[in-house]
Amino acid sequence: MGQPKLSEPSSDVARRVAYFAARAGLHKQVDLATRCGVSEAAVSKWLSGENDPSYENLGTFCEVCQITRSEFWGPLSESA
Repeated sequence: MGQPKLSEPSSDVARRVAYFAARAGLHKQVDLATRCGVSEAAVSKWLSGENDPSYENLGTFCEVCQITRSEFWGPLSESA
């Protein structure tokens, strides 16, 4: 039984979460959830665009991915 992988996101925040998680080497929802201290269901909702991370969870996500909030909201590099 395999773990769900990060899929194509449906919102801007979801796209950014998927982009920076992948860039940090977190390719599975379970890995991202564990590192951020949230449930897999929460990560699934972030990635589907159903819910956005809370301010606190976004801060934790940025720390895990070693980026600032400004980088999170800035332009995404298509070549990275």
